[in-house]
Amino acid sequence: MTYKQALEYKAKEDWDNYFLCLIKSKLKKANKELNFFNQKCDWKTKINFSKILPTIEKLVDKNNPGSQHLLGYMYQHGEGVEKDYEKAIHYYTLSANQGNSSAQYNLGNMYYFGQGVKKDYEKAIHYYTLSVNQENSVAQNNLGYMYKYGTGVEQDYEKAIHYYTLSANQGNSSAQNNLGNMYYSGQGVEQNYEKAIHYYTLSVNQGNSVASKNLEEIPKIKRIKYENKELRKENEELKTHIMAMPDGDLYFEAKKHYQDQVSTIK
Repeated sequence: MTYKQALEYKAKEDWDNYFLCLIKSKLKKANKELNFFNQKCDWKTKINFSKILPTIEKLVDKNNPGSQHLLGYMYQHGEGVEKDYEKAIHYYTLSANQGNSSAQYNLGNMYYFGQGVKKDYEKAIHYYTLSVNQENSVAQNNLGYMYKYGTGVEQDYEKAIHYYTLSANQGNSSAQNNLGNMYYSGQGVEQNYEKAIHYYTLSVNQGNSVASKNLEEIPKIKRIKYENKELRKENEELKTHIMAMPDGDLYFEAKKHYQDQVSTIK
């Protein structure tokens, strides 16, 4: 099974075989796609865990890191098997030791929350950092959170912003919301409602309800100013496009449209 085959199964919405292909693939982009679904928590709704368990166990016996990670996930959440944190730790550790960034992230979570092990923020940071070094966006967000609140590390807003930004730039909606909070409150940066609105909006566009509530806290006048600035930007792009068009009726119609649009800006 190859990454190409995984995409073919994805197009057919054959999620069981899609995930099995990703797990078997050694390509970095396959692991990134698994990270994406880990972030979105889509596994629970898309995979028939009981059905794929025998295949996963065979792959685990062959020391496949992707299957070790998935089996750890199954034991952590009780999907297709009885919930067992100790077994989840066992399989996550096997996978993490082979460099699987999702396993490193989830192992960090186990130590952060004290699931199956004594709560240990230092070990959580250790595994988050290993995952961050492989550009795992959810680990980046969590590490940013720990630096913001000084959990297991000395509080450092600048480092929090650094990791939130790395994660937000990969489209992580939680990090986008958290980065919006930093700009809203002026923590580690100069207070900037415009940037706060920008990041809240990115997060809201992905359906983040927390970001939506945070956005509502921005004074209305600040939001209107931001929206008008974005509209001006769009109109400048439209103007450039229009002025490059040849003379004729289409040109004048487009020019009129541009003028009508900009006339709405206050």
